[in-house]
Amino acid sequence: MKKLTITLLSLILSASLFAQERKTFDFIVPDNGDFKAAIAKANSRKDQSKRFRIFIKQGNYIIPASETSTVKGMDDVEYPDPRTDLTASNVSIIGEGMEITTLTNTPPMNLIEGQWGPACPIEGLRKCYTLKNSGTDNYIQDLKLINGMKDHTGRGEALEDNGNRTICKNVGLWGYQDTYCSNNGNSRMYFEGGVIRGRTDYICGKDDIFFQGVEFRNVDAGGYIAVPSRPKQYGYIMRDCIITAEDPEKCDQNYTLGRPWGQGTPIALWINTTCMVIPKAIGWADMSGGWPAQYAEYGSVDKDGKALDLSGRKYSWTDKEGNIHPNKPVLSKKEAANYTVENVLGGDDNWDPQALTKPIDKPTNVLLNGKIITWDDDKQALCWAICQDGKVICFTTKNSYKIKNAGNYSVRAVSQMGGLSEPANL
Repeated sequence: MKKLTITLLSLILSASLFAQERKTFDFIVPDNGDFKAAIAKANSRKDQSKRFRIFIKQGNYIIPASETSTVKGMDDVEYPDPRTDLTASNVSIIGEGMEITTLTNTPPMNLIEGQWGPACPIEGLRKCYTLKNSGTDNYIQDLKLINGMKDHTGRGEALEDNGNRTICKNVGLWGYQDTYCSNNGNSRMYFEGGVIRGRTDYICGKDDIFFQGVEFRNVDAGGYIAVPSRPKQYGYIMRDCIITAEDPEKCDQNYTLGRPWGQGTPIALWINTTCMVIPKAIGWADMSGGWPAQYAEYGSVDKDGKALDLSGRKYSWTDKEGNIHPNKPVLSKKEAANYTVENVLGGDDNWDPQALTKPIDKPTNVLLNGKIITWDDDKQALCWAICQDGKVICFTTKNSYKIKNAGNYSVRAVSQMGGLSEPANL
């Protein structure tokens, strides 16, 4: 009976895998409107249990500041609001490619005198972000979010995430200070690939975040990368990541892996990191008298694959009252092996983000007969993208397309989450 039950369950699960949706994107930028309009439509729909998919064609898009709402600056002047808010759940935002699909917000360009020198008048957490997410199960892939604030002029998030179970695959986040901020306090997020660029505290905040194979790109010398505050349980886990710099000569041995934003709560673990530029020997920095629950690493190597010397890493922090808080800065092999996506993010609901980021196979048997392109059907595909001269021109739910204009054509399959496969060329 037990064997029969398991067999029936397997059949049910297998059937559910093939019961996939077949449709095109709900909103295409710029064909159906701009990015603000796409987000507004996603936010306003009544049934948010179904996935709403936005596709952004390649291009460099400037998100204009609001004409109706403002943000009060440090100079008491009201400035047009440069922020965009995704409040809906089950939304996919898909670009045509991280390096060819960019979204930049429009903060004020004038500078005022700030605490640390010339500053954007609306610099600060939650005052000038490019995109804020507060929904559940939202998915972003193959695009770049840029905060338009000038470098060295304050805090400006490319992405603020107040949501839960957010996935970012091959996403670029561009900023200088606080480029990415997680701010729910009881959630899990997953990054796979992509690039996060900044200088000061450029990944920061709460929650459990798993960064898998992400490139962390230092803008300038003397910076700090990971600055978590309060975890759900595991904190910030960076696994199989790479640390680079826009100016390697300036940044080499002149930055730290992070600093503690909190008293006894921050957790940041770097596992199997390739350091194209080497951090300072101490590894970690101080911040406002705070101390971590644990800041540590395992398997860190230089650009040639040689193990880094971790003997000089920071073993303790001293608080404002002079109390010393010990730290174990090096993980054992067994400890490091425990920090997997499954263990860190699985939770009570067995969330498996890697099942959702799994790339769909590119179309097979792509043929041209006269003016008709055909390819094999794939029950896993949401639809297919038709590309002319390397650019997406349209989508179809059929496994055929009639050519209208001359050019070099290719076909890309679209996954259920909205991500595009590699192109299958004629």
